[in-house]
Amino acid sequence: MSEPVKKLFLLDAYALIYRAHFAFSKNPRISSKGINTSVPFGFTNTLLEVLQKQKPTHIGVAFDTAAVDQAAKIIADETNSVLVSAASAWEIATKVRIGKLPGAEILEKNFLDVMEDAGYTLLPIDAPDALRAGRLTGEHRDPFDRMIAAQAIARDIPVLSNDTRLDVFELRRLW
Repeated sequence: MSEPVKKLFLLDAYALIYRAHFAFSKNPRISSKGINTSVPFGFTNTLLEVLQKQKPTHIGVAFDTAAVDQAAKIIADETNSVLVSAASAWEIATKVRIGKLPGAEILEKNFLDVMEDAGYTLLPIDAPDALRAGRLTGEHRDPFDRMIAAQAIARDIPVLSNDTRLDVFELRRLW
C-alpha cells in the first residue's frame, strides 16, 4: 500500500489581508457590535476555500513583515506619487471574470473609486506602450506584467513588486 500524497500550501498572509481589505472596502462586513470584520472574514474565507477545495495535508501561513513594511512605507510617503497601470485594472477584471481571483469582485466593481479614494494616479495604456510591451524580450510571458514593465521602462519609474520574474526586463523594481 502506497503512502498518501502530501500536499503543502504556503499562503502569503499579507497578500490575503491586502486583498480582503480592498475586496470589502465599499461594502464592509460589520459585526453586531459595529466592528469592521472584513479582513478576518476575507482571510478566513480564502483559507477555508483552500482547505475545502485543495485538501492540503499541511498548510503554512507566512507573515513577511519586513517586505510588506518596506512597500507600505514607499506607498505612505507623501513625496511619492503612486501610479497604477490600467493593466492592473485589466488583470483584476479578467481574473475576476474567469474565477481566478475569488473575493476581489467588489474591488473590481469599485476599482476606479478605490484608486481615487487612495489618491493613486491611473496610468492609461497607449499604442506606444502596447508596442513596447510586445517587443520586450525575455521569457516572462504574462501580458499584464509585460505592460507594466513597458510603462515603467518608458517613463523611467520603478515598479513596486516582490515579483522577481520582472527582473528579466531590467527595470527598477522596489521591494
